[in-house]
This record gives sequence, structure tokens and C-alpha cells, in this order.
Amino acid sequence: MRKTHPSITPDELAHLKSKVEHTWGRTIKISADCEKLQQHMQQTIGAGISANTLRRIFGFLNGGGIPSLQTKNLLAQYCGYASWDHLQQTEVETTASNISDESMFFLDFFRIEVKSEGDINYHNACRSVAKRILGNATLFNRLAEPLAQNKTAQVFFYERFPYIDGLGLDYYLRGLRLYLHHKKTTEAQIFGHALLFLSHFLQNKKGEATAVYEQLLRIKPNASVHDFVQARNLGSRILYKKCMAKEPVETELEQVHQLAAKHPKPLQVAFWAFPYFQFMIADYLNLAGLYEESEKVVTPFRRLNGNTIFIEQGYGEAWEAIWQIALHKSQPTVFAHWFEHFDWDSLHYLFYRFYRLQAIRAYCSLPQAKHSKALREEQAALIKSTGFHFLKSSS
Repeated sequence: MRKTHPSITPDELAHLKSKVEHTWGRTIKISADCEKLQQHMQQTIGAGISANTLRRIFGFLNGGGIPSLQTKNLLAQYCGYASWDHLQQTEVETTASNISDESMFFLDFFRIEVKSEGDINYHNACRSVAKRILGNATLFNRLAEPLAQNKTAQVFFYERFPYIDGLGLDYYLRGLRLYLHHKKTTEAQIFGHALLFLSHFLQNKKGEATAVYEQLLRIKPNASVHDFVQARNLGSRILYKKCMAKEPVETELEQVHQLAAKHPKPLQVAFWAFPYFQFMIADYLNLAGLYEESEKVVTPFRRLNGNTIFIEQGYGEAWEAIWQIALHKSQPTVFAHWFEHFDWDSLHYLFYRFYRLQAIRAYCSLPQAKHSKALREEQAALIKSTGFHFLKSSS
């Protein structure tokens, strides 16, 4: 008779429990901890496992200690993986014996002492390194946790180069959760949770988006939070209330214009001068369909001399895209001409597909749009590659 193998070995079960405790940030010592863990799982992934199932897994109840595949999948998702199989595959890839020379090179790179966050040469080198890592799932999975633990990489990888086009990729979301686990500052928690919310929102995953949004609400920003992060926090509230809860957003819009008025000129940060808050909040206003409000935020900076705004290549072009998308209803002819002639390859690799999809959606809503088969096929391919189903709807 053919021998059947257990669905999970004792070593695998022990490792899974260790992963769960590591993600939660606490050791499960008593039975009551399982109830608290259940609540945290529900808040984190929008799905839960019964407290008694957790008690059986952690040895507080007898019988049924081997979890089902569904339970293993949920526990793996809580730990930042797509599934139980994904966790096992990633663990194999991330063992020390499998760390490639390239991976070790990148880890050593982020161990370089950086005397100032305004070191533009180091920043530019990091941009190239981030592009290589973000575009390779296997490499990213090998490096995600050590980079999340590294204080330099927390800033120069996770924060400086948020992979917006990758917000639908399981491996990148795992990295964001690891970053949140290892960096507990208020700014980091708002930044990470806002990106997770945006991920679920763009993928039309309402349950997951709601769970992350509720976590985001519990984080109270302080005066030191960067304008980009402040705008993501406020923008998340606008998206949730306007598009998901169908609630009025007058209070949030008043805050938008109050905060925008505080920065009438591009903000100087290190070697850049850029309207950080206006850039980011206008992006969220466009997603919410509040194009007139977005245009109000962006237009004052369109009148400034071009030399006043200085930012790395790709962001200025994104600023142009945000502005054009904002005015596509009030000035459709201007927008259509821009869309048909803009150099799309000039956009930053972090968010090319994100803005291209928004622009296609806006363009296709115009009566004068040239609806080519190629454009429809491109839109479908971009949605498939990103998972951003929200951007298929009409603008």
C-alpha cells in the first residue's frame, strides 16, 4: 500500500508558527493570545481563523494539530506571502546557501555608511539598484527581509523608490509588510499602510482595503511627517470615503486646500525643490474623480518658471501627467493633444503603467478619442500585468 505523507512536517509546522509570531511581533505564550492573534489577522488580511483552530495549532487544545490547506494559506498570507506554497518556495530561495553573489553585492551596497540623506550620488546609485531588485521577483524575495531590517535600505530602497506599478505583485506586498514590521516610526507606518491600502483599492479588493484603512485611521500623524506621506494619508481617506463608503468629502477637501496653501512654492528638501504635497494629493484626487479639485491644486505651479521645480527625471513628467489628467474634462482638446504626443518613455520606471492606465482611461472617455484596437489591447494588457482593475472603469 502506498504510504501517504503528512500535509505538513513537524519542522514545517514549527517554522510556520515562528513566522506567525514574528509577523505579530509577540510570542504566543498563553491560550488567550490566540484570541488576540485572531483579531490581528482579521485586521491585517480581512480574514481570520477561529481562536480554537489557533489554539490547536499552538498546542493549547488537543486533537487536529495539523492545519488544513486553507488554514495554512491564511497563515501564510498573514505573514506576507500569497499562499502556503509561495511561503515554502520563497523559504527555499532565501536560504543562505542560495544567496547569490549579486544578492550579497546589493546587501553590501546598503551597508555603506551614508553621511547624509542628501547624498545625490548615493541616491542615483540606489535608483539603479532598486530598478534591478524590483524587477526580479526571485531577487526581491531573497533580499526583502534583510533590506527591511537595514536602516539605510529602509530609506533608500523602500521609501525613496515605492514601486507603484508593483502594488499588485505579491512579492512586493510581502516586502512592504516586512518593512512595516521592522520600522515602527509614525511616518513609516502611515507610508506603508497607505501603499497597502492603495494596492487593495486599485485591485478592487474592498474587504482588504477596508481592513488596512481601519489600521491607517489608528495611526496619528505628527508635524514631522513628510509632505508625500501626509498627502498619502489624506488621499487614502478621500478614496475610501468618496469611492468605497460613498460619503461626502467636504471636510477632507477643505484640509487639502489648507495644506496646499501652506506651501505656495516648491518645498526644498535636500537637493530637490518640488511641490511634494500638491503632486501626491492631486494624484489621489484624480483617482477619486475629483478632477476640478485636482486642477485647483496643480494649476498654480504650472505658472511657475520651469527652473523653480527640480526633481529627478521621471517625476517632472509624472507631474505633467497628473496635471493633464486633471484637466481632461475642462480642456479635452488640450488633453487629447498631449496624450497623443507625450513621450511616455520619459516616465519613471516606478509608475509608468500606473499613469499610462489613468491617461488611457481619461482619453477613452472623450468624444474625440481615437479608439484604436491597439489602445484597447494595451489597456487590457496593462490591467492584466498590474491587477489595477479599478482603472478599467470610466473616468
